[in-house]
Amino acid sequence: MEEIQKKYANNRTKMNEEMQKLYMEEQYNPMSGCLPMLIQFPILFGLIDVIYKPLTHILRMPAELIEQATEIAKAVPGVIINQYSPQLGVVNAVQLQPEAFASLSGFVEHISTLNLRLGPIDLTQQPTLAFNILLLVPILSGVTSMLLSLFTMKQTASAGGDNAAAASMSKSMMLVMPVFSAYFAFIVPAGVGIYWVVSNLLMVIQT
Repeated sequence: MEEIQKKYANNRTKMNEEMQKLYMEEQYNPMSGCLPMLIQFPILFGLIDVIYKPLTHILRMPAELIEQATEIAKAVPGVIINQYSPQLGVVNAVQLQPEAFASLSGFVEHISTLNLRLGPIDLTQQPTLAFNILLLVPILSGVTSMLLSLFTMKQTASAGGDNAAAASMSKSMMLVMPVFSAYFAFIVPAGVGIYWVVSNLLMVIQT
């Protein structure tokens, strides 16, 4: 790689062509450091579904029972049944007015076994700009993503030298990923944001 960079120092196009040939011969992908980030997305969507549907995935309740409980929850004052997360509305309704679910034998007791908290953080709540502990989730998400981008960029630079494509991709990721991570943590439940933060930290260590 160093020989190619010196030989074609004044011809960036030819340098990149020779670098690509070398990568193909050695079966090396300079963008491989970005792959773990892409692998996360299916896991994230699965995690979102688990948090939004704890009665289905965690408590293993039948769909018919969940539907009955949802109809009861709609009548509980102060409860909003969101179309994206109606099961969280049911959990909230049980906490506010457990007697409303008396017709569903053992339902309230079953719900009481559900723990969706991590210390003081309710994993089902979505962070906002309000000054509370949930605000730390998107902040840490952005910071850890920035660290990961920095380490990835250094790794790409040491592995790929001055390859223009790799350098450009690393710089773009460094700018885009922290912003995306922080924004993403604001539009999903805190549990997903915490997963994102921990995953970023683990990838920094791995990198």
